[in-house]
Order: sequence, then structure tokens, then C-alpha cells
Amino acid sequence: MTSSLISQIDMPGLVLVAALSKSPAGVYDADVSIGDIIERPEEIATYQEIPFPWPVVQEWAHRLREMRLLGSQSSDGRGGFGGLYLTELGFMLAGWTASASPASER
Repeated sequence: MTSSLISQIDMPGLVLVAALSKSPAGVYDADVSIGDIIERPEEIATYQEIPFPWPVVQEWAHRLREMRLLGSQSSDGRGGFGGLYLTELGFMLAGWTASASPASER
């Protein structure tokens, strides 16, 4: 089952899953203000940069939600997300991918 899921996910989706696995509090889009970060300094370390344009990340977030690998705390009328997080299946996929990677064999 896991290899079938991975074969359906391109690099932007895998990067998003990896970022979410490192950020238990979730990943927020660029609409988070500096004021929000200042009010919640304990969350500064949870912000992950994803090196793809927002439309690509947004599309993969939709696809990964359909696969039940991630969820979101909120969404807006424009299709944007707030607080993306991995589901249990998403964490399982991230863990399996990390354990199967060549870097983990070193």
C-alpha cells in the first residue's frame, strides 16, 4: 500500500509531506503575519520553507488531502489552507519513506 501511495506523489508532494513531518504544529501559508509570529514565538521553529511556487504547493495539498495523507485546520474561499498537518497515514508514509531512503542506510 505504501509503495503505491509513493508512486502517486511527485517531488512537491513528497517535500510537503517531509516538511509536515518535521512540524507537528502544522505548516502555515505566507499569509501569516509578523505580528502572529511575534505573538507565538514558540512556533517560529515550526515554519518550514517549501521551495516550490504556492500554486504547486496548493495543488499538492489538495491531492494529499484527497489521499487522506493530510488535513487542514481551516480553509478559505480562495482555496488557501491554514495549519496543514499530517494524518496518521501521512506520518506512517513519512516514516516509511525516511526508513527506506539511502541516507538512512549510512
